[in-house]
Amino acid sequence: MIRRIAGTLATLALIGSVQGAGPLPDVQRDIDEREESLAYHIGVQAYVYGYPAVDLMHVMGRETRRADGVQRVYAPVNTMFNYRTLATPGTEGDLRAPNNDTIYFSAWLDLSAGPVVLDVPDTAGRYYTVAISDLYAETEHIGRRTTGTGAGRFLFVPPGWQGALPAGMQLIENSTTVVYLLGRMYSAGDADMEEASRLIDAFRISAHEGSHEPAPRDFPVREDLQRVEFFTWLNRILRESPTRADEAALMAQFDRIGVGPSQVFDLATANPAVVAGLQRALKDGARLIELAAREKVEPGWIVLRDLGTYGYNYLRRAGVVRTGTGANRAEENLYPANLFSADGKLLHGGQRYTLRFEKGGLPPVDAFWSISVYDARTHALVENPIRRYSIGDRTPGLVHGEDGALTLHLQADEPAEGPHNWLPTPSGAFYVIARLYQPRQEALTGAYVLPPLWPVPGS
Repeated sequence: MIRRIAGTLATLALIGSVQGAGPLPDVQRDIDEREESLAYHIGVQAYVYGYPAVDLMHVMGRETRRADGVQRVYAPVNTMFNYRTLATPGTEGDLRAPNNDTIYFSAWLDLSAGPVVLDVPDTAGRYYTVAISDLYAETEHIGRRTTGTGAGRFLFVPPGWQGALPAGMQLIENSTTVVYLLGRMYSAGDADMEEASRLIDAFRISAHEGSHEPAPRDFPVREDLQRVEFFTWLNRILRESPTRADEAALMAQFDRIGVGPSQVFDLATANPAVVAGLQRALKDGARLIELAAREKVEPGWIVLRDLGTYGYNYLRRAGVVRTGTGANRAEENLYPANLFSADGKLLHGGQRYTLRFEKGGLPPVDAFWSISVYDARTHALVENPIRRYSIGDRTPGLVHGEDGALTLHLQADEPAEGPHNWLPTPSGAFYVIARLYQPRQEALTGAYVLPPLWPVPGS
């Protein structure tokens, strides 16, 4: 109160000082400028903070409602979708740089009407993982590494749920009422596809006792990520799911411009100065995330070990979500990527390469590993005459040298030695992704480093 009175007196003193010296200051103009500037500065932070949630809600709307006849993924909320095949150039759809080792399956859970139950079959030791992500891309896992491969029942509960955990169930507490599940089931190839897909079909989602059908939702469209309507969606999400207690100060800032969890943001009645500031924030926030999504590209293997859990690094998580819907934690899978050969030149199909693992130097994993090639322009798998889209420890017929080393041949044409160790490449620019499923400690710490890609002289 004393500060407010002091501010009023200061304003009156200013007005008195200029009387007889010209027109009075335009106080309203100054207030509008202040509100616009404040909305801009806080709005950039709100955009970065909320981008994953609004983007993922858009993806949820796209995958849980029938849009058109060529829609790759469609399953209503609280229903599992089974891709039914390994990703290939003809089946990968909208997936960006997908793996060719596991069959994907996914579901969007809506816990607003109460908990749901996920029944998991016994996979008899077969590798699978389900990444459980909230709307901010914070990820946990169930599956071979964390919960084993036996049959199980998991109770997914909304924030603040109070109730008794039924016998025989494992509790999965969630920080948002919307949860995204992305599963991966190991498949040995065409002969194993039916069995792997049958196991995925045995994953069942059902309403918990006392839960009911969630109410129909509206969803943001893609364009809302570039329009001031973004903040309407962010405000709805913040009001629906409680935020972390240690983010109270940040939420108070968002409240100050009308988009926080204690406010109801309505574009029709919002202060025009605030709206103008938010429109500026959209542009700069989007550019900031675009820059954050660009990893530093340099020769050698790029290994990201900070995915799936971000703490207060809101820009990092926004950058990750911009390139996809989320990511597994490093201890579940590592994805080293490489765009360069050992001589520092970009990989290209006009050149042949070898990837040599010395005896005892194969990727250290508790599950399996693979190497895949992707077109640098489309990020798609590469069609080839032997229909091989990944090569690794499960590839039949691999030939080791007399010294025990394993040499893989990455090139566009079949090697003179034959196709057994061949991973076909496109004719143009490409990049390589290695996948380490359940990597061991030496891979997680960086003590193990993948060998370089050596160009074959004269090729």
